[in-house]
Amino acid sequence: MNDVILWLLRCIERCRMSRLRFFLIGLGFAVMLPLSGAAEETLTGLNFIGYPSVTYKDGEGFSGGLSVMLFQYGDGQISPYNWNAIIEAEASTVGRKKLSLFWDQMHALGNRTRLTAYASFNRYLADDYVGLGNQNQYNQNLIDPDAPAFVDEQFYTYKRDWTYLTADIQWPAPVRNTRVLAGAGLQYIRVPQPDRASKLYRDAPRGIDGGFGNYLRLGLVYDTRDAEATPSAGVWTECLLAASHPLWGSDYNYGRFTLTDRRYWQLFPGLVYAQRVLLETMPGNPPFYAMNVLAGSYELHQGLGGATSLRGVPRFLFVGPHKFLMNVELRAELFSLMLLRQPFTFYVQPFLDSGRVWMKYNGDFELHTAYGCSFNVRWKKDAVYSLSLGRSAYEELAIYMSVGNLF
Repeated sequence: MNDVILWLLRCIERCRMSRLRFFLIGLGFAVMLPLSGAAEETLTGLNFIGYPSVTYKDGEGFSGGLSVMLFQYGDGQISPYNWNAIIEAEASTVGRKKLSLFWDQMHALGNRTRLTAYASFNRYLADDYVGLGNQNQYNQNLIDPDAPAFVDEQFYTYKRDWTYLTADIQWPAPVRNTRVLAGAGLQYIRVPQPDRASKLYRDAPRGIDGGFGNYLRLGLVYDTRDAEATPSAGVWTECLLAASHPLWGSDYNYGRFTLTDRRYWQLFPGLVYAQRVLLETMPGNPPFYAMNVLAGSYELHQGLGGATSLRGVPRFLFVGPHKFLMNVELRAELFSLMLLRQPFTFYVQPFLDSGRVWMKYNGDFELHTAYGCSFNVRWKKDAVYSLSLGRSAYEELAIYMSVGNLF
């Protein structure tokens, strides 16, 4: 208990020392909420939502841009909609640029089928690379110009362009609430020649030359959740098997097997216990940047470390082909109110994250842990905005502002 109190005091002190950052975070929420509230009430026909997006994540800086969402509900008889298109453009303070298009269509290739497609271009002028394995250390002295051991301020970063196009089709399986998935992805990574003073240049891991990483994949998805954005009961379990091979244009030969289990229990009215367990193994010879990705049927996550895996651990601190991740949250509903004639619900969500990677599995199961709390706001039914504070043995206080629950 004393450790928790001391940590909270340190958080308050750091907040006082970082007033500008917290002001911008608060401004981001203030911008997002009213503009989101301008969405139309009707659930028939074509609906349009457009709003500026503002996010902040430790290691990635502030991101600002524009999101445009189109929902075609038709006569309202198809759930959740006939089709949905999302166009996003954003840029961050650390040199990341992103342009993406997401498409989700019901009954696209026959009755009860679902087609999802994603196209994206990402440019990173300072992406993170700390090394491979489960014992990496982030040495601040190597990037501090005033330290005797100083090497370069960009020692732990490198440049890359990441372009990809994915498409997945799902259709009902004989087992109730289960869907079969088949999909493919085309992706190309360009890594400019890294600086000689960088960690990436010194290590020269597989993938330093970039290239194609095309894949084919199959999977099963079991979903009994009572809601998608803020479930209070049910299960979402998915098993995915992907293969990258020269036969379909990949420059690397490796596989990816991902098992993810998400569960939700309502302990009391307004209090939900939620957990996610993920296991992933990548046989073959994957490039280093492919090990940064955690596969999913709906979207890709990045880790381990950072906003979508170990909150409170520096981004990509632990990188390897074999991964274990567990996230536990208590989601407590605080209160609801009407703002600009729109309903908003406020949540507080303490969390505990743990995980590790293996280059080769050796029986060692000592985990890295991080903990903290998220403060979430849900607008209407499906839009969730989140501010998370996390800490670990590797970072005193990490701050993430994003859209949506982690899982």
